[in-house]
Amino acid sequence: MTDTTAERRRPPADALPPRALRVVVAALVISLLPTFLVGALSVPIGEDLEVGTGAIGAAVSAFFIAASSLALLGGRAVDRIGARTGYRIGLLGIAVAAAGVGLLAAEGWHLAAWFALGGASLTFVDPSIARTIAGSVGWRRQGMGFGIKEAAVPTGSMIAGFTLPLLGPVIGWQVPFLVVAVLAVGLALLVPSDIESIVAPPAPDPALTGRRAARAERVAARADRRGTLVGEDPAAHGDGDLRGLALLAVASGLAGGVGAAVATFVVPTALLLGLGAAAAGALLSGASIGSLVIRLGAGWLVDRRPGAVFDLLVGLLAAGAVGMVALAVAAQAGPGPVPVDVAAGEVAVSAVVPAADSAGTLTIVLLVIGAVLMLGPGWGWTGLVFLTAIRLVPRRPAQASGAILAGLGGGGALFPIGAGWLAESVGFGWTWTVVAVAMLLAVALMAVVRAKR
Repeated sequence: MTDTTAERRRPPADALPPRALRVVVAALVISLLPTFLVGALSVPIGEDLEVGTGAIGAAVSAFFIAASSLALLGGRAVDRIGARTGYRIGLLGIAVAAAGVGLLAAEGWHLAAWFALGGASLTFVDPSIARTIAGSVGWRRQGMGFGIKEAAVPTGSMIAGFTLPLLGPVIGWQVPFLVVAVLAVGLALLVPSDIESIVAPPAPDPALTGRRAARAERVAARADRRGTLVGEDPAAHGDGDLRGLALLAVASGLAGGVGAAVATFVVPTALLLGLGAAAAGALLSGASIGSLVIRLGAGWLVDRRPGAVFDLLVGLLAAGAVGMVALAVAAQAGPGPVPVDVAAGEVAVSAVVPAADSAGTLTIVLLVIGAVLMLGPGWGWTGLVFLTAIRLVPRRPAQASGAILAGLGGGGALFPIGAGWLAESVGFGWTWTVVAVAMLLAVALMAVVRAKR
């Protein structure tokens, strides 16, 4: 199989095959579930292995550093070996990593080593997902395809957050990791051989009647006669825009890193500003639900208005930048350098009372607005970025996905660590100010990509 396995016929323009999407969602949730588990079960893991939150954070960082470092190589490999083999290699790697955590981890560095293997394995799974959507989902429905894929991420996180802290003390923290290993092996064996060319009947569109329906059929027929590349829009030409892909990956890394930092530290920020623990948790959960809805809604919208994808990308990032500015202004009412245990989310009552006295209603309003905008629209664009990437480089969808994964993984690894260090040094007020500048830079880079299209 070559890196341009494109001599395959296109699926119907409106095809959205459930069988392919089930594999996509299951593979991504299983691959990322260990990172959700280690956060949800951090207390029993820390007590059993006698490690602190630093070791837990280092394990998650090792996952994303490995994913970022190897994503381009993984994408290129998957474009050569095909999605089915890519899924199998990646999922079996996830199985080994999860089993290693559940059976063999006895020290903090063991966690980091096994999580690094998990991150390396993700570099086969995520590009395989891109080839699946590019090959099996019609070009008029690929926005929804990537939206469903990306919505699986916050969904899996919420499931882990809600259920596993309750189950961990009952069944032991190791058992969920072993369950992930079993699920990964099972899915690896069940990936269908036609995963890149599953065909489902096109979804009925009552708006396509008469001459519009005939025109849509003629467009699809012409695309088939040209032997259109897997996942390529019929309007696409040439070998791809690698420079645009690079800018897209950098912008994604910046914005994705900002989202990861806010998701990690918005609760400690809220507590230091005087919000109660239950309200702070509800704020994070509500904003995460907003991100899920926006990821699906953005995919639905660009399928109906393909030319609006860059406008929507810039708009969502700009909304996130506004949220970051609001969050930075709110955090200025908080204390200065934050104790290490507070930055890790372990806030004592004595640490929040002084801030509660100084924080007014406007501060809390800005906090809520900032968190909702940043974790909603400001982190709801990821499906659009993957869709844009495979259309910038239509001949190599897995490589395009790998470039975006490299950016997102790098941001996800570096920004939470940097934000935690800054919070300990200068407080969340200046931390979120610096992070807001990074978000504005992401908006500017995305606008540059848009201007060149």
